[in-house]
Order: sequence, then structure tokens, then C-alpha cells
Amino acid sequence: MWRKWLNLIETGFLVILAGFIFLPNAFLPLILVALLLLRAIAEPRNVIPSKQSMFLMIPAFITALSWALGGFESAGRTEVELWGIAFGVFIYLQHRSDNKLHIFQQSFIVWSFLQALLLLTFLAFTDPFGSFGFSQQVRDAIQNQFQIHPTYITAAWCWALLLFWIRSKLKPSHKIWLSVLFLFMIAITGGKMPLIALAICAIICVIRQITLPLKYRLALLGVIPILVMLIASTPVMQDRFSEIASLDMTYSEGQMLSSSELRVGIWKCSIESILESPWFGAGIGNTRLILENCFEHYQQVEFFEGEYNSHNQFMHYWLAGGVLGVLILSIFFGYLLWTSLKSKNEILLYFLIYFLMISLTENYFSRQLGIMMWAFFIAGWTQKQCPLRN
Repeated sequence: MWRKWLNLIETGFLVILAGFIFLPNAFLPLILVALLLLRAIAEPRNVIPSKQSMFLMIPAFITALSWALGGFESAGRTEVELWGIAFGVFIYLQHRSDNKLHIFQQSFIVWSFLQALLLLTFLAFTDPFGSFGFSQQVRDAIQNQFQIHPTYITAAWCWALLLFWIRSKLKPSHKIWLSVLFLFMIAITGGKMPLIALAICAIICVIRQITLPLKYRLALLGVIPILVMLIASTPVMQDRFSEIASLDMTYSEGQMLSSSELRVGIWKCSIESILESPWFGAGIGNTRLILENCFEHYQQVEFFEGEYNSHNQFMHYWLAGGVLGVLILSIFFGYLLWTSLKSKNEILLYFLIYFLMISLTENYFSRQLGIMMWAFFIAGWTQKQCPLRN
């Protein structure tokens, strides 16, 4: 009887945790600790870290080592501590043969829909369009209200949408209507790379569906680019993509920078800083200071209005851990990709492609949202006994 109650409580915590996008950062570790305690009570032998869990911690080892070699700077402590969340998730999901991952992924999709409705309600009743228009200011209004960057919201929702189409058993007509809401809100939150990653994963998914008749696959391959172009033509997305065509990298004093110009400037400084110490890196806690020293040459105050990192996961590990750090990280991802292809683990393959693409423009391992998203989906789909493996 007590096991039944423990299972119900565990399921409740897991459903809550699946809404991690909008939950307070301090709240998530508490729920995860509660889940681990419940697992330890019910299955004490299964909380001992497995070899697979330790393997998935390779990026954490790189992070910790580069932090140590950089002198244990306090600025790098938070990034190291985030991997404690990932380790907890890996232990919780190891040796799972039940439907806990299924519950999490379905709850993640439902939460994403509810969050989209919440955001739509906020925009409807606060009337940001009347004062701001469909522009970057709408994104600022969303961030100020919900305390989360719209690009991260887009990243989670794009993956939820792809997962919804692959895993949901709803009728295609119902999927289409629910997807309209998702696509509309994705167009408003305005993350460029998540949208591109979603489109590429969708195309790969269609191509690999060999059981689907060729005429349907060709039709879908024609529809996906059209949908992407329609979303890109909406006011917010149009503004976002037009930034790329009108880049001004002079960075003169008084110049109003777009998000794309900021990112290109950050990448330029990241590359220059990497080349100054390409072999050993500067350490996790020192990367921001090094980048800010480079930003001073721009004579642009906008580079100091936020705490900017390299905005590229691979540049970040190269800057922090040197050649060895980025090489180990690349081999790690390469091995996971090879494993997903060899085992025909389609969902793992799509997730890896999606996560790698969005990591080209953001440091998701430096954010709690990114760590949560990576840990739950990568750990679940690499479990040998996971019922959702294929």
C-alpha cells in the first residue's frame, strides 16, 4: 500500500518538474531531491551511480577541471553546481523500466501548451501590441513579466512541438489545430535558431520515415519550408531575421545595436580570446572577465548592460578548457550521435541534432533550463531499458 502512495507522490512531483521552464530556479532542486529520496526509499539499490550516468557527466568533469585549473574563481561556481542537477536526474532515471519518462515527456508537452496559453493571455489583456508593436519590445515585455529570456522559451516550445508530433497519438487534424497555437507563440517569442533547428529536425524526421509513402514525404518536405517562411514573415520574426541582413559591425559610440550585432561582437571577442590561449584555456570562472576586457575595445556600453557569455557552447568550452576541453566535448557528442544512429534510436538522434544546433548560439549548459532539458531527455533516451527507446 505504501509503495502505491509513494508512486503517486513521485508522479505528482515529476509532473510539476516537467513545467521547469516557468518554475522558480530555487524550486526545481528541491523537487528533484524529493524525487531522489522517494526513489531511494522504494529502490535503494538503484540510486548508486551507474557507468552510464557517469559517462553522461563527462561535460561536468570538463567544467569542474577547467574551474580548478582556473583557480576556483567564484564566478564559475554556479556553472559547476548546475551539473549537480544533471547528476540527480541521471541517477533518478537510471535502470528505469517503467513509464516515468513517458509521464515526464507528456507533462512537458502539456505544460508547454499551457504556458503558450498563459503567454497569449498576458499579451491579450496587457495590450503590449498597442504600445510596443510586434518588435523586440514585445520580447522585452515577456522577459520582464516572466523573468525568462524569450529565446529559451522558444527553444523549449520548439522541442515540445516536435515531440508532440512524434509521440502524440492524437488525430492529425487535432495535432494541426494545437500546433497553430504553438507556431503562433513561437513566432512571437522570436528565437531564430530554435526555429531553424526545429525545421531541420522535422525535415530529417520526414526523410527517415521510410514507412511513409513517398508522395506524402515529398508533400511534407514541401510544407515545412513554407511554414518556416510564413513564421519568419511575421512581424517579430521578420524583425529578428532582418537584423542579420543589416549587420553593422563598426560598433561606433552611440550606435544602437541589435541582438544579432551584439552576438556577432561577442563571437568575435570569443574567437580572439581563444586564440590568445588556445591550448589550456582560461578556466570557467575567468571567461566573462576576459570577454569584458575585449568588449572595452568596442567603446559600446551595450556590451556591459548584461552579463554576456560566449553565446556558443563549443566556444565556451574552448575558451574555458582549451583544446582538450572542446575536443573531449566534441568526441562526447560525436559518440552519442553515432550511438543513436547505430541503435536506430530516432528520438535520441533528433534531440541531439536539435540541442547541438541551438547550442551554436547559446550556452545552455550554463543555464538551469538548459541543464534540465538536456539531463531529462538525454538520460531517458539513452537508458537500455527505456520503453521509449525507439
